[in-house]
Amino acid sequence: MARREQRSEMFKEALGQLKSNPKLADVEECSGRSDVCVPPAATIARVQASTVQPMEIGRRVAYLIANSRYQAPIPELETPRADIEVLGQVLRERMGYDVKVLHDASKAQIIRTLQLAGKTTGQHQSVLVMYAGHGYQISETRQGYWIPVDGNSRDPAGWVSNSDITKLLTAIPAKQVILISDSCYSGTLANEQSARAQPTVSRSELLARRSVLALTSGGEEPVSDEGRNGHSIFAAALIERLQGLQENTTVGQLFDRIRDDVTAEYPQVPQLGAVQSAGHVAGGDFLIDLRR
Repeated sequence: MARREQRSEMFKEALGQLKSNPKLADVEECSGRSDVCVPPAATIARVQASTVQPMEIGRRVAYLIANSRYQAPIPELETPRADIEVLGQVLRERMGYDVKVLHDASKAQIIRTLQLAGKTTGQHQSVLVMYAGHGYQISETRQGYWIPVDGNSRDPAGWVSNSDITKLLTAIPAKQVILISDSCYSGTLANEQSARAQPTVSRSELLARRSVLALTSGGEEPVSDEGRNGHSIFAAALIERLQGLQENTTVGQLFDRIRDDVTAEYPQVPQLGAVQSAGHVAGGDFLIDLRR
């Protein structure tokens, strides 16, 4: 409660503006006027109409965003840089991902990075996006936000809304997509529908279904800014579980272990959700393959 009250007081001015106009942080649809935009409805519809069923995963690409250096009074964060660097190494060396890292990203850089994922990804590919940084949620609307390093506590126009994040995920044509968010109130990204392992679904069936999952470090509450061994509590659990894998698995099968690791140390509960509005198909799951 103390952490929640502290955050509410810090962002009081921005929150007041969002309560009056919840769309202040939203960016416009792409029309050629600006490259900081979300894909138009026609682009999203084309992705959703895709029927290609890849027999195997081709290129794997990870976009990792680590935000640490914020403008006062927003406190700087100690762990995102190390979290992303070590996770990127694990994804590259153990799972064969092409890893792209963005440190201390502005709103424009975050939007452009997610746009790039949509423009350069094929349907037979696997896309992982992770954000580590500050976040917030409006309790009345339950709308969540990422706070880029150029965002501030007074003007929410510099924040990134969950609704825009979802639109950008929807425009990524890959059948395998996961968003990992390590930030306060990040559970709002995973609240469309709870996701669990699919033990009766074969690999070929998983590949045929579009999977868009959101794995978050907590629910609709502040999460720990501290950590252990130089990492956030959530990132440490995620990294250790990936490092310890001995065989291919899915995020659904790994999630319970990550959640238990985190809740044993701190009162925050990681969430795993299916983002149906981004095209997730029932029974889908995100495959984690060890590098051959």
